[in-house]
Amino acid sequence: MNCKIIGCDSVALARGLCQKHYDYKRNHVKGFIKHPHHGMSFSPEYYTWVSMISRCENKNTKDYKRYGGGGIKVCKRWKTFVNFYADVGTRSEGTTLDRIDNNGNYEPDNVRWATHAENSQNTCANKLNWELIRKIREEYSTMETSQGKLGRKYNISQAFIGKIVNRLAWIE
Repeated sequence: MNCKIIGCDSVALARGLCQKHYDYKRNHVKGFIKHPHHGMSFSPEYYTWVSMISRCENKNTKDYKRYGGGGIKVCKRWKTFVNFYADVGTRSEGTTLDRIDNNGNYEPDNVRWATHAENSQNTCANKLNWELIRKIREEYSTMETSQGKLGRKYNISQAFIGKIVNRLAWIE
């Protein structure tokens, strides 16, 4: 197939354009999609980034309900892979991306590369049980403490304490 530019007989490579015309449009035409060439499309870091974006923004993914549907967002800076990689760096063998505060967003101060063992210890399921939920609700109902103090006491985000005490999470 030839380039779709009239008068060009070169072989079309991308979007019906030869390399010369594709490069020209990519660099000069407003609205033509430009992707930075980072050379990491098959790296573990890139795969992690794509998965993170998908979980938070694509309603058709199996984990969307727990992530994007649960209010977890990706910070604006990390909508671009190059910025994400600059902030998190190279993934060590045997690690995954872990949100330090499981109720917080994907952003530079709330993620780390963690081993599967570290990641499995950093889940709401391991921190909370019905006994603790009832204790948190009881302490809050006395009006002697704040959601922030309870969060610090139990190492749970203030936002999630709010969900617990308002019965938006751990509903009986």
